[in-house]
Amino acid sequence: MKKPKPAFKNLILLCAPVALAAMIVGSCKKDNHSPGTPAAALAAVTEAKSWYENAYPANTKLATQDASEDQDWSQGVKPDWSNGAVYTRFDDDVVEMPVDATISGKLNIGLKEQTSGTEFKAANSKSSFLLIKTLGTYHAYIMTIIGDPLYLKGDLTKLDNNKYNKRDSDFTGVVLYSTPKGKFVSAWTYNSGKISGQISPDSASAGAVTTGKEHTNAIKTNLTETTTCYTWTQTSSYNGQTTGTVVLEHYCVTTYSGSLDSGSGGGGGGSIPVAGTGGGGGGGSTTTPPPPAPCVPTNALDNVDKIKVNSLTVNKLQPLPGDPETGFPPPTGKVPCTTVTDASVPITTTITNDLKGCNGDVVSKLISKDLTGDISDIIQKVFKSSDKINLHFVESSKTNGGPALSTITSVGSDRMNIEVRVNTSVLPGDASQDYKASIFIHEIIHSYYLYKGFNLNDQLKQHTDIAHNYIADIASMLTQAFGTDSANANALAFGGLKDFAVKYPTDYNKLLQDKGLTEQQRNSYTEWQRAGLSGKKCN
Repeated sequence: MKKPKPAFKNLILLCAPVALAAMIVGSCKKDNHSPGTPAAALAAVTEAKSWYENAYPANTKLATQDASEDQDWSQGVKPDWSNGAVYTRFDDDVVEMPVDATISGKLNIGLKEQTSGTEFKAANSKSSFLLIKTLGTYHAYIMTIIGDPLYLKGDLTKLDNNKYNKRDSDFTGVVLYSTPKGKFVSAWTYNSGKISGQISPDSASAGAVTTGKEHTNAIKTNLTETTTCYTWTQTSSYNGQTTGTVVLEHYCVTTYSGSLDSGSGGGGGGSIPVAGTGGGGGGGSTTTPPPPAPCVPTNALDNVDKIKVNSLTVNKLQPLPGDPETGFPPPTGKVPCTTVTDASVPITTTITNDLKGCNGDVVSKLISKDLTGDISDIIQKVFKSSDKINLHFVESSKTNGGPALSTITSVGSDRMNIEVRVNTSVLPGDASQDYKASIFIHEIIHSYYLYKGFNLNDQLKQHTDIAHNYIADIASMLTQAFGTDSANANALAFGGLKDFAVKYPTDYNKLLQDKGLTEQQRNSYTEWQRAGLSGKKCN
């Protein structure tokens, strides 16, 4: 359903602030890691601030206006950058900050369900900023926590106990996420520390008008049909001024009551809830939407129950460290899962290099501890140090016609096994080490995406991310390992991105220009490397 514009447009809540100038300490359990040093934390906040201010530039005209229906929250509510908590959760880098009241003033948000009268009052709310960096890409939210009066008992400071990565075991209330531009993302209601319901803008697809067999049977059995609709609305105020009411979710529930027998005297009465009926674009099947699954498989793990590892069938999912039982669900609501089989299965975490000759030598250099940068960090901290993944370089003709291919071979025992297959019939034997390395690095990044479940079945999206976030890192690694000059390193770093170049030619050419290259130059440099006429020779 079409929703009215939010007055100020929300952002999402964040983790506990700690005075950054003095020292930033992550108030998290061992699944939530702090950056290690105050300097590292400061660097993380500085990077996040630079991204945020570029993504949400201040409009001084809007920022000084009174609150209005059309003003987005990013123009009136600012993060307190000097008081941020920095930590890792769900393998994401997180910066959590309070709203800077000295600049922004106070932000209050309330929720109410119109039919039942269930209400979470704005006066009992607290909002803060959350910047989450996933696979090198930032996302910003405002997270608002609203406490129930029975939980607060008149003490609003209890709200301070609840952060993105930590919450009170008896928390009763709601956590609400929105984007800086005001788009509602999700909300979760809590009762005594447990999720009791979910409010989601995506629920419209869950409900459809009840027709067909179930409805026909209800008429035949003389049942009475009752449909009740529920609407969650949000109210907000900025510096004490109300900025409007927004419909977040609308869904309907149909029940049938009466005798279950077709007109006979036997059988008791009752009320039978039936799938939610669409009420202008809502959804839902009960007055309180069911709690979410404890974790959601990534695309890589959708069919884990069909995969066998060491003759054992994968049969259980469990959340990665940082699950919502210790804090709040991620804004998307999708908590990554790992898989578990029999604990007796031997566990090893390795990078196995079964490539021969020059190909094997190239891989050995790439996984060396002597290299630095983001890709080297992925190799050392994920593929070498993680207890969740094994990476295997192997010769294989099963590469879909390409020189190399990354693929998941099995999932189980809380582990994922990935192969980087190298097709020696396609990859030129005379090619330079630089050329071969650029292909292997490309596949290492794909392997990392597979492990993270990042756009698993969409190679174009993976290539788009590589183009925007990894070109400089690939080039740097080539220079460190093989002495590749800047022009050749950058040219090779663009290898394998043809689908991205075709789909987004303007974007692709701009990225080339940023590296001082034309497509013709990139092709020329690459072909010379491919033929082994430039770069570090194999023999």
